[in-house]
Amino acid sequence: MPLAHHVACKPVSSSCLELLIDRFGTGCLTYGNGRLIRETPVHLAAQHQDESWMKLVKEKGGRGCLRIANEDGKTVAHFAAMNRKSNSCLKWLVKELGSDCLTVPDKYGDTAVHLAAQHQGIESLEWIKRQIGTDCFRLKGRLDRTAFHFAAKKSDNSNLKWLVKELGNDCLTVPDSYGNTAVHLAAKHQGIESLEWIKRQIGADCFRLKG
Repeated sequence: MPLAHHVACKPVSSSCLELLIDRFGTGCLTYGNGRLIRETPVHLAAQHQDESWMKLVKEKGGRGCLRIANEDGKTVAHFAAMNRKSNSCLKWLVKELGSDCLTVPDKYGDTAVHLAAQHQGIESLEWIKRQIGTDCFRLKGRLDRTAFHFAAKKSDNSNLKWLVKELGNDCLTVPDSYGNTAVHLAAKHQGIESLEWIKRQIGADCFRLKG
């Protein structure tokens, strides 16, 4: 992996990336890492760093760098939605590019909304709701999965609870293209507390649903 990619993933100051840009030019920002999905330092910085790195990218490479997509069609906003440390990059990108970037699908149909439901917290979902409303949580992505399916893959059930509170418990039994629901995915990825909570919402018969 090229040096700029390593720096973008590490807990270091953005000045380290700035030094590399000054030394090797802005081309290092958009150079793929050789993987099939071709991540760039911009993508990795959005996933692992805070908004100060995005500001540096814009200053050095221009606004166009913020719209780069990889081979899977994932944009910088998609990667920012996978940032488990902070949603500051995602917020900053929306401020710069507009809220439309939240619902741009990758080549599988997944959006930043889907990914935030799995990788970030309730505060992010509440912020997304304020930006574009709640209909975005019903958008279908890969395998016809909605934000509910993605939230059910999160290690805790905080986002799933929030989505049910906002949109109703019917969302727990919406099937994907294979027939799997948020109930199926929660049983795989979450704990007993989540299953007990689901039982209180819709009863135990849901655990007999075939996927």
